[in-house]
Order: sequence, then C-alpha cells, then structure tokens
Amino acid sequence: MILRKQHENEADRECKLQPPPKQRVCPICGGAGRPWVRTAAANIRECGACRLAFSDRTWLDSASLYTGSDYHRQYISQEPYLRSVFRRLLKEVETTTAGRRLYEIGCGAGILLDEARNRGYDVSGIEYSPGAARAAQERFGAVIEEGAFSPPDGRPARAGGYDIVVLNHVLEHVDDPVSTLVGAGRLLDRKSTRLKS
Repeated sequence: MILRKQHENEADRECKLQPPPKQRVCPICGGAGRPWVRTAAANIRECGACRLAFSDRTWLDSASLYTGSDYHRQYISQEPYLRSVFRRLLKEVETTTAGRRLYEIGCGAGILLDEARNRGYDVSGIEYSPGAARAAQERFGAVIEEGAFSPPDGRPARAGGYDIVVLNHVLEHVDDPVSTLVGAGRLLDRKSTRLKS
C-alpha cells in the first residue's frame, strides 16, 4: 500500500498517513480504467479491455450531484445544440424502427422527449434529478417519473410497452450497467424494438 501525507491545514501541521483513494475498475469486465474525460462532477474513465466508459464515482457517491436544483440548467444552456443532435438520433432510429412509443431513461430536462413528441412519438421517461424532471414537465408537459430507474424489473415503466428505449449518457453513471441494460430491454415490445445508448 502506498501511503501519502495529508495536511489538514496550515495551523495544524500534524501529518496523518492515509491510503490513496481506491480506483474503480470496469463494472463489466473488471479491467483497469484510464482517465478519459474530466468534469466538475466526476472523472469518466475508459476501460482498457472492453472500452466501456464509466464514472470514477459510485452512484451513491455521486447521487447528490443530480439532486441540486440547478443540475438541469446545463442542458437548457446547450438546448440548440442538443436539439440538433437529438433530431439526427431520431432520424437514424426511424430508419430501422416503425414504432412510435419512446421511453427515455435519464431524460434530463426533457429536450429529446420534446423533439420526439414534435415528430409524432408517444413519449415518457424517468429522471433522477428532481429539478430536471420538474423543468421538463413544466416546459414541455412531458410525462416524467421522478426517481431512479430500478433495473432489472423496469419499474415504473410498462414492461414491453415501448418500441424505443433511450439511455443517452446514462451507462457511465450507473454502478451496474448490465442490470440497467437488462431492465431497459424488458421495457421493449418484442415485435418492434430498438435500444439506443
């Protein structure tokens, strides 16, 4: 174990030996992650073996980041750009999926849901951030469940009730991406399915 010195403050020069912070490994294959993207909220790592992107923080460590009243403002400030990205995504999905029932896990401020509704989709979603969920409901009238997606049972959404399930920038934030994907897959109608991450 490598030990490092940590000074509490200038007045108190008494040093304490503490182990370095434990580094998260890939939640899929257990491989070592290398730094990929740094944000104010967390550092995103990329697995050297399977290339999965994942946060260096666990869900419980970072849950408070999503519950702040201003969390959704980052999406609203990028709305024109996000709308163009989401229009391209929906156009791509429409080439392979005829269904129009869309569910978004981690829908943020609801911009994708609004774009989909404008294209004739029946939309709903779930968002962990209370502020973002409220903003989406107020701005777009979208049906959004506030809270955490609960894999693998897919609660609160209708199992088999959707043609398209979207997880946009979600998997890197969850502790168990496999269970999240299994739960998302259970939301899909088996006759017309598309899971987009």
